[in-house]
Amino acid sequence: MFLETLKTLILAGKETLQGTLGVPVSGASVGPVHQGHLSFPPVGELRIRSGTLQTVFLGCDKVLAGMLAGGDKKGQPGPDLEGLARSFLGNLLSEMEGRNPRGKVVSVGGKTLDVTTRGVRSYGIRLATAKGQLFILAEIPSRVELEQAKGSDFLAGMIASYLPRDWTQRDTLENHGLVKGLLKLLSKIEADFHLEIPLENGEAKVSSGIILENRVLDGREVLKLSVGLSGGGHDLEPGKRIHATAGLEDRSLECELEYLGPATHPLVGGISLDCSLFAVPESFALIQRRKAFRIPVPKGVMVEMVVLEEGMSAYLAFQESAVDQVEDFRLADLSFSGARLVRDSEEAPKILAVGRRVVCRMIFPDQFEPLEVLGLVKRCTKSLANRNEWQLEVGLEFLISPDLDRRALEFIRQYVLAEQRAKLAHRVTVARGR
Repeated sequence: MFLETLKTLILAGKETLQGTLGVPVSGASVGPVHQGHLSFPPVGELRIRSGTLQTVFLGCDKVLAGMLAGGDKKGQPGPDLEGLARSFLGNLLSEMEGRNPRGKVVSVGGKTLDVTTRGVRSYGIRLATAKGQLFILAEIPSRVELEQAKGSDFLAGMIASYLPRDWTQRDTLENHGLVKGLLKLLSKIEADFHLEIPLENGEAKVSSGIILENRVLDGREVLKLSVGLSGGGHDLEPGKRIHATAGLEDRSLECELEYLGPATHPLVGGISLDCSLFAVPESFALIQRRKAFRIPVPKGVMVEMVVLEEGMSAYLAFQESAVDQVEDFRLADLSFSGARLVRDSEEAPKILAVGRRVVCRMIFPDQFEPLEVLGLVKRCTKSLANRNEWQLEVGLEFLISPDLDRRALEFIRQYVLAEQRAKLAHRVTVARGR
């Protein structure tokens, strides 16, 4: 689904340029976009429903923008600019997978867009012509993300097909057959591998990609991952071993991958994606992703968040912050050590980033006063709320602060324990009833 979606975007762009401007594409490039805020020169923003994409941004360079808007004397977007966006949307929908995908152009031209990208599955496409360049930016969900957004049991079925029943009770998977089955599973669900790439300055960066191929090359089993590692100031030569992780339910699958060298993967019309080759690992370690088991929380628990500035007291966070500095979330799940927060808007404020300290005011319906806890942002990304909409997700690790009442964390622990006991009692009752 990932490769097919990339191909669909490229073909829609090529057909649009040919049909609207009458020029062929003379050069192209495709690659991932890192997590963060991106200033994007707009042609149009497209919203899609019931397809494999949700939002697509179109942009162009000054040459193409000047030509498209040149016919409007008032400086407003001309019909050619809107026509380009609508032509692209029509070409995209005609080739897209899904049950009757449809969409609309929600904006045309205007100011430069500040787009939040999650870094994983954020892809940019550049198509060059004799009359300027067209840029395409989109978040491409994985197969498992789309299935989970629909509420299907796709993941459970895949796990039952390729992993043993007791896989969650194991610390490692090291049998060749089990490793092969796990890699097949990760390939089918399009799970992301997160690679820790060492840099020349002794630090490391994280790059992510999915399995595109698992084949035998020169008598050796090889993985081709959709991540290009050429250049970038890294210290990575063939033969180097790097740490890699992939997530599956509440487990982190960790292994060491031997880097074999760069590769490419053909997409369409001579355009290819930069990739890398790795030797198939001998084993995977299975690690619980949180320090404590998490439980889902009813949707009625709301959370207000303030990001702490340098020197700001956690105790006075809400008193010293303006109203527009307070961010609203819902509590999605909770554990002794942390929480996952979500909200419908996919846009993250610039001040909210991994490593920032925040104070959260949790409003439980049955509590007389809200609870305030200090947390550290461990993850800030986007996920599918349903088939057609993104949501912002923030993962927190709780910190103990002398400025805040520790009874808040004690309440959270007791709340989690009570929920766990209730679920266990329900399971025991059902088992006895049988």
